[in-house]
Amino acid sequence: MIKFFSPFKFLKKFLPNSLFGRSLIILITPIILVQSITAYIFIDRHLDKVTQLLSDDIAGKISGALNIVIPASGAEFPALQSYVLKHYALEISLPSSHRKAHEALQVSPYDDEILREALKRYFNYPFKVSLEDEHLIIEVTTPRGLFLFKDQLKHLYPKTTAILLWWIILTPFIFLFISIIFLKHQIQLLSRLSRVVDD
Repeated sequence: MIKFFSPFKFLKKFLPNSLFGRSLIILITPIILVQSITAYIFIDRHLDKVTQLLSDDIAGKISGALNIVIPASGAEFPALQSYVLKHYALEISLPSSHRKAHEALQVSPYDDEILREALKRYFNYPFKVSLEDEHLIIEVTTPRGLFLFKDQLKHLYPKTTAILLWWIILTPFIFLFISIIFLKHQIQLLSRLSRVVDD
């Protein structure tokens, strides 16, 4: 007689024998599956799309500011700094003044492909991106010299995104913990009832 492979018999070797253990697996498996799919869709689709839109916004603001400051004379630069800050929400400075004012802060390279691609689409000047405290620093080399743009990191990665990610991760564990407490209580009642029937 031909014996067919049964996945259920194979899996049975790894399943717990107790009712509580098996009930726990039935409870946990769909939660982990659903949350994994949700997290993947959010990170792969929503998060990348939001980052793309925000990167385009930053690149567009820098491009607009460059179109203003490059044709202007050096004497107009102080007035243009205020204009760029007011209309583009960007701090613009020259390398010497920027490094003198922020020499105590930690600066580290920043390599985000989505942001870099957005910057390349909006202007053709060489640039370098770095992090300084909670800010993005974009150094742009133009025919008129080097300009430094400073924007808040939260404009690229809003804090609500981190909160939503934590909510996706932690919420199922909270409900799972509550469910386990109730499940354990119900299993204990069934066990007592079983002992009473056996007696």
